[in-house]
Amino acid sequence: MKKYIIGILSVIILLPLLINFIGNKMVFDSEGEYGEWLSFWGSYLGGVMSGALTLIGVSIGLKNEQRKNLTMRYLQNAKDINGFEDYLDETLEIVRLYKVNNDIQELLDYSLEKCESYIDKFYQIDLEFPKHLEEYKTELFGFRITLDYLESEDLLTRSYSISYHEKHFDSFEKITKDLKNEHKKIQKELL
Repeated sequence: MKKYIIGILSVIILLPLLINFIGNKMVFDSEGEYGEWLSFWGSYLGGVMSGALTLIGVSIGLKNEQRKNLTMRYLQNAKDINGFEDYLDETLEIVRLYKVNNDIQELLDYSLEKCESYIDKFYQIDLEFPKHLEEYKTELFGFRITLDYLESEDLLTRSYSISYHEKHFDSFEKITKDLKNEHKKIQKELL
């Protein structure tokens, strides 16, 4: 912030000196009067500065309007996404249990499906935390697709599915944590 203030003060102090120097130089090399050149430079720089300030104002206004619209969409869908973080924790716990007890496959499948529906609701709101959301959706898809093959007759397919769950659990846990942090950050920004 101090750099901007120093820069603006420098421009305010040095600009008149520069205009005076250039104006004096042009008076000797042209047919115009010194006052005419000052008038030209004043009009020219005034136009540039007012255009820049208008552009900044419009840009700030558009950003505020976009944020307001995003907040409204978030609040309108708050009922549908309420409990998202709790469901992430619950799904992670079910995945943990599944490593120990394969009999809860239906429960895990339902939980993963529910998380996917939450993700779809976030996409409808158009929130901008797609990196972790996409990673999470990919992991969910991997867990769900391999669930179907855990009871496979083919030993290779079954062992791949079991190995997938064991290898990807840590990344699933990390992505879940990242996604929760990202969601909290968005809530703080919007509300």
